[in-house]
Amino acid sequence: MNKSKSSPLLTSVGPPVLKTSISLSDLQGAPNEFYFEEFFEGDGSLGIVFMESDGFPVVKSITKGTVASETYGLQREMVLLEINGKSVKRNSYGRSLTKIKRAWSADSYVHLKFKKKIFPQISKTLNEHDLFHFYGNFIELGAKEMIDFEFVEYGDLIKMGMNTSECKRFKKINPDCVSDDE
Repeated sequence: MNKSKSSPLLTSVGPPVLKTSISLSDLQGAPNEFYFEEFFEGDGSLGIVFMESDGFPVVKSITKGTVASETYGLQREMVLLEINGKSVKRNSYGRSLTKIKRAWSADSYVHLKFKKKIFPQISKTLNEHDLFHFYGNFIELGAKEMIDFEFVEYGDLIKMGMNTSECKRFKKINPDCVSDDE
């Protein structure tokens, strides 16, 4: 019986890297794209109108012509998590709003951290096609449900920075999304 020699390339390489998918339950501790934080600073009104949801302040609207309206990335339905680095988890809804008002009145600045709303159908579909890292881009385009993928154009994909293979994978989600070359 002949014993075969192992290849040095095979023995020096570690175990194969396994790629795992993100489950929807993992989104609570998800990467930074699910969070938005900003130092709001300026003259006049802050301009964030909140509503209460499950005891947390949630952005209901953003008043035009205010500091918040000039802040890129702030969106309706974001859940407030921190005020000036302190969690609002143990605060009542009213107390959280009071803390924001006091900070803004005293210094005309406040640091707020929000959790973006998660759209399970969008995140699951993108994850299945290995496009999850574009989740934030699709949300900015207005995607909230599967039907919203129908309105995505090839130019949108290019603006997101998708390469050719990523565009092909997206085409499995929306077959009507074609480039000018097709």
